[in-house]
Amino acid sequence: MEVLNLSEEAKEQILKRVQHAKEAESEKDETPDFFEVLVENWKALSCFQQLATQWRIGFNGATGLDYTAVINFLQLQGGNRKERKELFEEIQLIEAGALAAMSEAKRKEENASR
Repeated sequence: MEVLNLSEEAKEQILKRVQHAKEAESEKDETPDFFEVLVENWKALSCFQQLATQWRIGFNGATGLDYTAVINFLQLQGGNRKERKELFEEIQLIEAGALAAMSEAKRKEENASR
């Protein structure tokens, strides 16, 4: 099994996107029925959707994707190591946004039940 390490740039992108997602979510209450996906992001989103059953779940909900499953999935997709690493990092960006959205939804649900 190969291990993929995140570059500092990828880590910064993840943090920026999570912060942006939090700011955007706090500015609006409604989730759109649809959204646009840029062509360059389509493969990562498609892979993320195919990995929908690979979430690790703890007592407080989802904690992240099972990276062993993600890596195996990416190896099945083919491509060279660099391409797989880039796709892995893109999936992590989507994962970070999904985790932020789930956390916010849970917080709103808890506040509403008080």
